[in-house]
Amino acid sequence: MRLRAAVWVAAAVTAGFAPALGCKGTDPRGEPSKPEDLAKLAKASTSASTSTMPLVVASTSAAPVATSEPIPISDDEIQAIINPSKATEYAGPTGAIEGTVTVKGDKPAVHVFTHKMPKGCETAPEAYGPAYIAGEHGELSEALVAVIGVAGYVRPSREDKKVVIKDCAMIPRVFDANVGQRILVVNEDRAVYAPRMPGKKYVQRLAIAGQSPVPLFPLAPGAFAIEWLVGTLSGADIPAATMYVLPSALHQVTATDGKFRIGGVPAGKAWVSISHLDMPEFKKEVVVKAGEVVKIDAVLTYSSAKAATSASAAPSTSSSITRPKLR
Repeated sequence: MRLRAAVWVAAAVTAGFAPALGCKGTDPRGEPSKPEDLAKLAKASTSASTSTMPLVVASTSAAPVATSEPIPISDDEIQAIINPSKATEYAGPTGAIEGTVTVKGDKPAVHVFTHKMPKGCETAPEAYGPAYIAGEHGELSEALVAVIGVAGYVRPSREDKKVVIKDCAMIPRVFDANVGQRILVVNEDRAVYAPRMPGKKYVQRLAIAGQSPVPLFPLAPGAFAIEWLVGTLSGADIPAATMYVLPSALHQVTATDGKFRIGGVPAGKAWVSISHLDMPEFKKEVVVKAGEVVKIDAVLTYSSAKAATSASAAPSTSSSITRPKLR
């Protein structure tokens, strides 16, 4: 299942953000001293949190709600999660990092869903079955790119992010978000769906075409699957989109052409981490200069044998998502 690997990807990336959040083992600026530090932080991040704060909250209102529905967490509470050391917000010169991610190696394994899809959803397995999607020349979409270890604190966006259910598939099927950012699920099909997170209570709001979106509120970093066929199919073996929630503003998921561009990166040293399900992480240290663009072309390698081994060792999706340690 996609989420089982997604948990591991998010653990590695959110661990990379740990220096900026006051974790030990880093220099005063919050930069990892060397690449292997990222791996150590990733390993440490798999420990479960004892916090009682829910990771994701869905609206429980039975009636349509406006997109202005308030986020159930204050800015101060968000800052306590993503900036507990109360680092000063960065206001200096910035640059950008852009590039293309490609994939080499085996053809993508294809997951076969055991349940028969309901009417109107016959093509959903085609969208959610392949382990990865690549272009003619290996351009890899849906890779998670994150800039970590920067000088200072960069405030994440609180702007609403919209995802759409169309032809029984969520578009995009993989996306990134910030802690406390409102995710609006819009339904463009005739069918009625119930967006929800695995392991949580069923959402009381229904996604109905022509009515207000269903809001979801990620309240902590991690990897989450968003399901919408709840009540139509039983069991966990159903299509699900992947949402990466990160405690920083500097991240993006690659487009269908494998490209990415992250602006507003503080001038100075930084690490670029690029991850995809069942593929070894790419990481590189760069120096960002004011007003300039750093170019990075990354190649990830996919092994169907290693992916199968990883899937068998990964935690079950029926359990709650592991929350990385932030302090």
